Amino acid sequence: MNAAALAERYGDEGGELAGEELYQFKDALGCTYDLDLWQLLKSLDCYLYQCSEGDVVESELFKGLSEFRDRFSRVLVASLPQYNAATWG
Repeated sequence: MNAAALAERYGDEGGELAGEELYQFKDALGCTYDLDLWQLLKSLDCYLYQCSEGDVVESELFKGLSEFRDRFSRVLVASLPQYNAATWG
């Protein structure tokens, strides 16, 4: 997705990898990860920003990641003490 966005922005100079599947994620059984959820959100924001060129924003992957980011943001905000202390209504 990022390579396709580069191709949209810079033409052939940035898009030689557009359309290629460069990475394949495979989960290892029993593997746990220490995640900084705030860093994950910030990194996802950065990635979506980098991919927001031309027609890439219309792709199902971009839309799905954007929706995930929005939902994930709401979950993180709802976990904050300030949010929980605020009055409902």
